[in-house]
Amino acid sequence: MLGGTDVGFLCIVGSAAMWSFVARKLLPTVSRRVMQSIWWQSGKSTQKRRLWDAGFPRTEASAGFPQGTTDAMAADMFGWYSLTGAVNLLGATLTLPAVLWGWFTAGGLGQGMFLLAVLIVTGWSLLDAVDGVMRACLFLWFPQGCTGLGFRCPKRFWLRQNLLPNPFWLLLVLPMNARLPDLNVYHYLTSTLMISTAYQHISGCDRPRARCGDLDILQNCVRVRVRAQAVQRHLGSNGCALLAPSQGAGSRSTAERCSHPRCPVHLPGATVQRTAPTAR
Repeated sequence: MLGGTDVGFLCIVGSAAMWSFVARKLLPTVSRRVMQSIWWQSGKSTQKRRLWDAGFPRTEASAGFPQGTTDAMAADMFGWYSLTGAVNLLGATLTLPAVLWGWFTAGGLGQGMFLLAVLIVTGWSLLDAVDGVMRACLFLWFPQGCTGLGFRCPKRFWLRQNLLPNPFWLLLVLPMNARLPDLNVYHYLTSTLMISTAYQHISGCDRPRARCGDLDILQNCVRVRVRAQAVQRHLGSNGCALLAPSQGAGSRSTAERCSHPRCPVHLPGATVQRTAPTAR
């Protein structure tokens, strides 16, 4: 019954309405509990950096964000990420019988669980798409959207989180449920997407982040070693000691910085002399 196009469409719309109700009731509670927790003072900076990477403004007086990314926004988005991950994790769990045992071996119960899983996840995608359009493009008329988040959705975040992934679910599920519900590739694809989305949103690994300190150390080490190699090529093995410490190639601080234990750069033949210039 869930495989029919009409029934599936009604299930998706009903699921979107259900998730809207859940989000409006659950997100304020999660946000309030998060801001009252003991780990929030140290964890809010990480959550803000995650939002900055996703498109939220870093500074104040940005368009639509007069105070920048506030602590309340970070807590609300923490709840949104957690709820998105929970929805996809629930869907991935319901798909396991069809994925592990096969469509026909799973029986009517396993088949119904799989169809229900893809429909409720598609319902969340529909809710997310409509909510994103309301808060990104129609914020003056719908300031709360469908989820109750009372702040504008940045355009970059909307493009990344709403416009790109959500149409995939909305265009895939109904035709596949109606025509090819027993296709193994369809089961593997949807289950893998749900698991990866749940992991991404719950763990917070939107993209790998390089620490600025490591990048600064790497740049300094590369600069110093290349300069030392050039000096050795033109002035000989003791050429670095002939340079003034102010130039940075023969100073003790430069040598210590260049031999930093976290430096992955080791150019052959490029060594920095730590001896002071000889008196003449």
